[in-house]
Amino acid sequence: MRVRLTTAKLKILFNDSQIIVSDFCKDNNISIRSFNNWRNGSTTIPGDIFKTLVIATKIEEKKLQPLYLNDYWHIPKAAKKGGEAVKKKYGNFGTTEGRSKGGLKSILSHQKLKDNFKHIKTIKIPSESELLAELLGILIGDGGMSKYQIIMTTNSITDIDHANFVKKLIQDTFVVNNNIYY
Repeated sequence: MRVRLTTAKLKILFNDSQIIVSDFCKDNNISIRSFNNWRNGSTTIPGDIFKTLVIATKIEEKKLQPLYLNDYWHIPKAAKKGGEAVKKKYGNFGTTEGRSKGGLKSILSHQKLKDNFKHIKTIKIPSESELLAELLGILIGDGGMSKYQIIMTTNSITDIDHANFVKKLIQDTFVVNNNIYY
């Protein structure tokens, strides 16, 4: 959750209070730059920091009339801005002509590669081993197989070491390059 205040309310919270910026930042593990951005209104204030500021300044929260914003409140506006920037740089890619052009390029690329729209890699058929058994266990628990691919799903933040381990295990077992997508 984020908090937005009017310019007048920011002045009350930040300028009229007797808060010592360097001490507050150090105590709350925040940068002075972030603090200054909140003070001048260029960014919204995280909800937990706002509550801490209200306590530290002894100002009634109701007096500040905060506007509470849900997480990801800014996404529609940011996505539109990003889309407009891409359109300005590359032109309108959502037209019938643009989609047709991309589709034709894809067809020509696959015809040139003679891959029938499949990118099949040559792999080594592994012999029975503990590593193969471990990989199959991982795939049964966190992944799946089809005729043309294997896939494993994991948390890209908390399990990145495990994902890299599995990537290497696949490379060593099948002697094939593979990728991690997150």
